[in-house]
Amino acid sequence: MVWRSRSLGIVLIVALVLRICFAIAVYVVTGTLDAYHIADSWNYIRAAKSLINHASFFADGTPEILRTPGYPLLLTPGILLGHIEIVTVLIQCLLSCLTVYLVFLTSREIFRDDRIALFGAVLYAFEPLSILYVSILLTETLFAFLIMSFVYAFTVYMRTQKLGHLIGACLFLIGSIYVRPASYYLPVLISGFILLFGLLYRDHVCKLLGHALIFALLSVVILGAWQTRNYVQTGYWGFSSTAPYNLYFWMGSLIVAGKTGQTPDSIRNKWGEFSPEQYFIEHPSQREWSEYKILNWQQKQGTIFIKENLYDYFRLVLKGATYNLLGSGFETCRYLLRSKTNPFRPTKETGRELDLGASIFVQAINWMRSLPLMLLIIQVAFLKLLTITYLFTIPGVIYGFKTNITVTCFMILTTAYLILIPAAVGLWSSRYRMPTMPIICVFSGYGLLRFMRFFEEKKDRGFAC
Repeated sequence: MVWRSRSLGIVLIVALVLRICFAIAVYVVTGTLDAYHIADSWNYIRAAKSLINHASFFADGTPEILRTPGYPLLLTPGILLGHIEIVTVLIQCLLSCLTVYLVFLTSREIFRDDRIALFGAVLYAFEPLSILYVSILLTETLFAFLIMSFVYAFTVYMRTQKLGHLIGACLFLIGSIYVRPASYYLPVLISGFILLFGLLYRDHVCKLLGHALIFALLSVVILGAWQTRNYVQTGYWGFSSTAPYNLYFWMGSLIVAGKTGQTPDSIRNKWGEFSPEQYFIEHPSQREWSEYKILNWQQKQGTIFIKENLYDYFRLVLKGATYNLLGSGFETCRYLLRSKTNPFRPTKETGRELDLGASIFVQAINWMRSLPLMLLIIQVAFLKLLTITYLFTIPGVIYGFKTNITVTCFMILTTAYLILIPAAVGLWSSRYRMPTMPIICVFSGYGLLRFMRFFEEKKDRGFAC
């Protein structure tokens, strides 16, 4: 047991070092702290500053109804300390390492084997997306941590059937919804799953029926509080989300592109996705509309696109889900390691660059970036890691069905939901797979253990001969 504790400690330290080193490399290559931002980052920062300065959740002087307050709260320590990028990236590195630990705990809870749990933690420690996204001011790392916390707490509940564990799982799930609304419908699925669990174990059906009701009511009350806030302040009776926007601009453009032969990008530009003026040229009657009324219209229009093209819609959802599952994440890596400024001669125009000097480390990284072969090696490595993880997952899921079929079904249901929901509104990117990777690594740990045992046995037979 002592060696396993030490091994887990080493895995967690390696995971932390990998994430911090990559974050440093991003800065060294680009020479600017702005490298940790993408377009969405500024929306969350603006909301976080509103929370700090006015104790309200506003954007451009009006109540924010597209974003939730979960991630802006994570940004507030960095803003208050005056180093938002450094502080937030460090927090995200720690959260990612805690997720590695949760993979270990969840795997041990299911398989009752520390070795399987340790191998699962190793796989997630080296998982590329989890390393990449700690260096972006975006919801991914926090969302993955909260989802995995929910999965672990619910897995424990399935064994103990204690109400306290269920409430803990519910609170983690609600927390994830306040970070990213993609998990908004999971409480409904989980409540139904608890009811089904009760039917399978009829001795506890009344107890589990009560638990399902408590889970559903707690979710409704806490999520309803934010929807009530939206209605009182804006008249929008819905949870804060970009789903209507995505349904119209992303899924709508994909459907129209398939019909007209145009590219989705050109259609979104024509519709004014990034230009309010262009949007109002296309929809002049909406100039005087409130934001919530525009969102309602986009929701209805996106729904019309789907109803009129059901076959194309389901085909696109399947295609998007496949892309989300199989995307290597290399594009994110290449984006982060872009070099818009010369790290040897940092400019002072924005006041955000630091003078690093021409260190050997800087020269080495830039030299590697200049080699097409190096980029090809990185991409191949990403694809190999993903392929290996998936191959190891198959025997893990099979073994999971043998040891704990109920929990295995729950984890498959959660994974499928998290993959399909982004695809359902036209969002295709490997980033939407990230919250599922800890769950996948829970099962792939068993496959890795079996692989290691196979080679050990083969080696022993070779010596015997």
